[in-house]
Amino acid sequence: MADDNLSLRLEKMRGKRKKNGREKNLGERRYEEESPNLEQQAEKEVRQVTQVTNPGTWNMYIDGSSNFRGSGLGVVLKSAEGDMMVQSICCELKATNNEAEHEALIAGMNLTKDLGASKLQVFCDSLLVASQMNGEFAAKDSKMILYLDLAKSIVAKFATFSIKQIPRDQNTQAGALATLGSALKKSKFSSIPLVHLLAPAINKEAHTPKPVNPNPARSEPENSNTPKPI
Repeated sequence: MADDNLSLRLEKMRGKRKKNGREKNLGERRYEEESPNLEQQAEKEVRQVTQVTNPGTWNMYIDGSSNFRGSGLGVVLKSAEGDMMVQSICCELKATNNEAEHEALIAGMNLTKDLGASKLQVFCDSLLVASQMNGEFAAKDSKMILYLDLAKSIVAKFATFSIKQIPRDQNTQAGALATLGSALKKSKFSSIPLVHLLAPAINKEAHTPKPVNPNPARSEPENSNTPKPI
C-alpha cells in the first residue's frame, strides 16, 4: 500500500511539473557513469528519502534569489534518516527577494507533504520570513500578507512544524540552487546533470618531475682494475 501511495504521489508531482513548467530539475551522476534518465533518477531519489511510516522529523533548507537575471528557488530536503532530495526552481515570474523566499518556503512545504512527511523543521537565512512565520514580525505589504496566509494554511497540515533563521554560510546548498534557478530564467534546458569530477584533467604522473640522483655514477678509466658490477 505504501508503494501504491508513493506511485500516486510521483504521478501527481510529474503532472504538476508538466502543467506549470517552471521547475528545473537537478539530475546527478558520477563522472565515470552514464547520465541517468532524469525521471528515473527523481523517482529513485524519492523512494530513497520517503518513509511514510517514519515518525521522525524532516529538515528542510530553503532560499530564494532575485536579481537582474530573474528569480530562483532552492530547496534541500533531508529525511529523518538523513537521505536528501534537492530542487532548483526557475521562476517564470517577477518577484522581490522576500517574495522569492516565501515562494521557496511554500514550494518546499508542498514537496514535503507530497512525500508523506508529517513533521517538518525549516531552516532559512531570511530573518523576515522566519520572524513572520513565528509571529514576531507583522506582514504589512498586501502581497506579503497573502504569502503569509497561504504558508500558514499549509503549516496547519503538519503534525509539528518549526522554522528557524540561520546564518547564510550555513545555508549554502539551498543558496546555490536558488542562484542556479535565477540564472537559467527562460532557458531551454529542461535538466542539468551534476557531474562529479573525481580526478584532475591532467595526468599527474606525466607532470611529476623525476627525482635526480644526487650521486651519479662516475665513469671508470678503461684500464681500471675496479671490478664492474654484474
